[in-house]
Amino acid sequence: MPALTKLRATLQFTAVSAAFWGLAGLVGRAGYELLHHGFPFPPETWLALSRTLLGYGLIGGVAGACFAAGLVAYGRRHRDAPLSRRLAAGVGAATGVPVFLALQLSGLGIPAAGSSLTFSLLSLGTGCLLGAAFG
Repeated sequence: MPALTKLRATLQFTAVSAAFWGLAGLVGRAGYELLHHGFPFPPETWLALSRTLLGYGLIGGVAGACFAAGLVAYGRRHRDAPLSRRLAAGVGAATGVPVFLALQLSGLGIPAAGSSLTFSLLSLGTGCLLGAAFG
């Protein structure tokens, strides 16, 4: 596979992953805020929702780029072996989940303090399940 084709595929996967994680984080945070504050949301909640969308989008983009790089590295080593769903989920877990966890705990997504830490861990678990199904 030519290098530009690999680069294009990696960028496309990064964009899809960023959109997927951003929307998953937004839906999770909106549900959390709905349970705790009700509707309509106060103005500071809208700010938190937009920050969640952008933070999770950034995290998802980095995790997607790492996942794509892992697939490229796997393809270089095993040219003849096909990539099964189980192996794709394993590559996703080995490359994307540590990046997501490190960025989330660094405070880029949602601040890891108090009940937000619980939300972060729940969203990480949900994201792992969705990511394995997505891969």
